Amino acid sequence: MAFVDNNAGLDSIISPWFARAPFIAVVDTYGGRVVALNIVANPLAARAGGGPGGGGAGAAIATWIQSIGASIVIASQMGPGAASRLQSIGIRVVFKAPGTTLRQALRELGIVC
Repeated sequence: MAFVDNNAGLDSIISPWFARAPFIAVVDTYGGRVVALNIVANPLAARAGGGPGGGGAGAAIATWIQSIGASIVIASQMGPGAASRLQSIGIRVVFKAPGTTLRQALRELGIVC
């Protein structure tokens, strides 16, 4: 799964935003190869920020990520609460520079695109 700025398939660009990225790319792999790619509009992109104790877009998106069974999240950055929550439930967080293509990020993870 990756947080991207556009819906351009594997050429989508990693967003500088995490929970407020306009799109989420859900990538299914098998045997180190991409077998399916679904890019959806981020339904939580406009969610109001949370205050002390969380409850904002980052917490909501972490819950959603867990619910779909993702094992890796690619983002350019995220708050410490979301990162800690994801890592505590066994989801690997990988940071890539904004502007990196999804294809490049996946290749750097050893996934054939």
